Amino acid sequence: MASFLSNSVRSLVRKVPTSATTQAARTVTTLQETLMAQVPEKQASLAQLKKEHGSHVIGEVTIDQCIGGARGVKSMLWETSNLDPEEGIRFRGLTIPECQAVLPTYSGVTGEGEPLLESLLWLLLTSEVPTKEQVDSLTAELHSRAELPAHVIPLLNSLPKDMHPMTQFSIGLNACQTESKFAKAYSDG
Repeated sequence: MASFLSNSVRSLVRKVPTSATTQAARTVTTLQETLMAQVPEKQASLAQLKKEHGSHVIGEVTIDQCIGGARGVKSMLWETSNLDPEEGIRFRGLTIPECQAVLPTYSGVTGEGEPLLESLLWLLLTSEVPTKEQVDSLTAELHSRAELPAHVIPLLNSLPKDMHPMTQFSIGLNACQTESKFAKAYSDG
């Protein structure tokens, strides 16, 4: 079935029980499945680029640019977005009006209303325009991970009310580290 689709669009079909006696095929590809299909191709592509062009010089850097925080220095490969001073921002090559026209919305009707945040996240991570079902799946996955450790809310409530919101956000995010699966795995070696 998936042989006629490109690797980056291939649907992974699993059987999920719908009742005690029937089965239905799940055809909605999750974000994790999409990324798992894309990562090996991306790794191979970047390895090939490095092998063929790794020693190629692509520009010059001035002392002013070094002191000025690398302003104007093209020194990084990026694909997710590009901010042009004339044209504005593009997300994976799409302008904001183009994103509004093609990304799923809350109403479920593409182009009717603003795109769901999760649809933009999907686009940025995969370079693919998701379906409404894929976005709903991602939303459910994110909601299932949304519980905060018990100490975070009291900590945030204890901060000064005039503290910058991004400072509060950073503190709250760092406070969640106590429950981090990644920190535990790192600590365990």
